[in-house]
Amino acid sequence: TTSTGTTSTGTTAGTTGPVVLPPTPCTSLQIRCGTTGQCVPAFGYQQHCPSCTLCPGSTVCASSDTYPGSCCWDYRNNAFGTPVSGNKWCDATRSCLSNATRCCDAQCDDGVSCTTASCSILAGGQGDGPKPSSVWQLACLAQVVSNASCATGQQCMRSYCSVASGGCVSEPDSGLCDDRNECTVDSCSAGGSCLNVRFAPTPACSCTPTGTDCVSSLLTTVAGISPAPLVAGSVGGFSFSAINRRGSPKFGGDDAFSVRISPALGGSASVEFVEGSQWQVRYNLTIAGVYNVSLFIGAFRLAGSPRSLTVLPGTTLEPLRTVVRGSGAAAAVVGRPAAFVIVTSDVFGNQLRFGGEQFAITANLESIQFAVTDNSNGTYSVGYVATNAGSFTLSIVYKGKPIPNSPFTVVVTPPPSTFYPASPVPRTASPAHSAVTAAAGTLPPVA
Repeated sequence: TTSTGTTSTGTTAGTTGPVVLPPTPCTSLQIRCGTTGQCVPAFGYQQHCPSCTLCPGSTVCASSDTYPGSCCWDYRNNAFGTPVSGNKWCDATRSCLSNATRCCDAQCDDGVSCTTASCSILAGGQGDGPKPSSVWQLACLAQVVSNASCATGQQCMRSYCSVASGGCVSEPDSGLCDDRNECTVDSCSAGGSCLNVRFAPTPACSCTPTGTDCVSSLLTTVAGISPAPLVAGSVGGFSFSAINRRGSPKFGGDDAFSVRISPALGGSASVEFVEGSQWQVRYNLTIAGVYNVSLFIGAFRLAGSPRSLTVLPGTTLEPLRTVVRGSGAAAAVVGRPAAFVIVTSDVFGNQLRFGGEQFAITANLESIQFAVTDNSNGTYSVGYVATNAGSFTLSIVYKGKPIPNSPFTVVVTPPPSTFYPASPVPRTASPAHSAVTAAAGTLPPVA
């Protein structure tokens, strides 16, 4: 038995020549191959019928051709009607379709190297029994085989296979140029080369020349930090955490933080890296007053900056910084009150804010007595009255040490003289004057 029938060389009644027998019917689990006419397994028919040869003309559907796409053969099958002609295919109802086109893998080749195309059943299913043609369809399906075949070798070109575009597509992809450096702008050139360009510092991202992460002056803040009052000459400070533009801690100590204190009246200040993302501000100021502490990253001021800092005078009196103010330490007038003030300071010249100190104040004249008033603010008022004109020596000593310019020489002057202008003296007329006066008028009688 062959796929085209059996030929006999004998003769039968009323006929001469070879006799062509119909092919052996296929079973319900087979289909007839379009190239050889043999019955082959219904499953995997493309492997069994690899040729793309169409059905010969004048065919009918065999009773076993229940699988969509089976050929209509050129012999009569008494069970399914009269012969038909043309290249036709059986549908699921075993009817030959003149408008159906059979496909095979070779016919589906789309000429795109990065895809593979095959003849596939899009819907429906295998199995015996009539099925409406609407539930199945044979068509070419293209699938991507490999994107690797589209590779161009360019640094940042994303190359891939696109069925819709009909082949390989190459697009610049800046994401392929990411150098993990927050301080560069990453892009892909038209020629497929990566460009990693360091950008100028901004408030949002300030980098060092060789840094790979940046500090955000907008997110790195010292708001809420209240520096404790500082005693002149002592070291103070506070800490803060560096934050990058993603809002995460910025680690490492290569950043250009700086601190500025105004007014600039002396002392020192610095910013020091501690560990991780922590930084420490330190300062040592010697002049009492209120200062502004400003922090910068590069040229950009940190959020919450400046912070206010109060520097207090020291707590120890320095005799060499003590001064005397007032005219009473240089001049006085006899009998009139004279006064001067002792102003105490710390070693930096800051006036002390407390009293309670004892000074030895003496003169080389026993007649002068001094009255001292502690003002409880670092000053002491001294008063006296000089009784004699001339000069005397004023000595001011603190804990056995004279203060600067002590002893002082005080010149005492007498009080100014009391001067009264002379009053006119009444004049009494003499007898002669009277006589003359009278003669000018009525002469008195001569005695």
